[in-house]
Amino acid sequence: MGKSAYTVTKASTERVMAKEMHRARFTPGAALFRPMPNYELRALRERLSLTQAQFAAIMRYRSAMRISEFERERNPLPIPEHIAFIARVIAEDPVRFIPSGVGEPTTHDPFAA
Repeated sequence: MGKSAYTVTKASTERVMAKEMHRARFTPGAALFRPMPNYELRALRERLSLTQAQFAAIMRYRSAMRISEFERERNPLPIPEHIAFIARVIAEDPVRFIPSGVGEPTTHDPFAA
């Protein structure tokens, strides 16, 4: 077998990654793909007036515990890229993705006589 004309090295990989990151900064919609810190997920969920259980159901998690693990301040779990992407898409057009009645403030007072 012949020798490859191009050898992959750490430096060449870093150059390619830097080029891709630079290109992503100037690509429309690239902000949807950036990593999401835990406080951003919490703020987004609260802005949509969703509980952790409601948000977990929308994200197809069986339990609100996973959302709680993403949002906690101490030692949070890293938020998977697909969850960050879906959360940002939902935040851009909540009417399209959140069923009516979910996350809307209620006028029901549970403590009323």
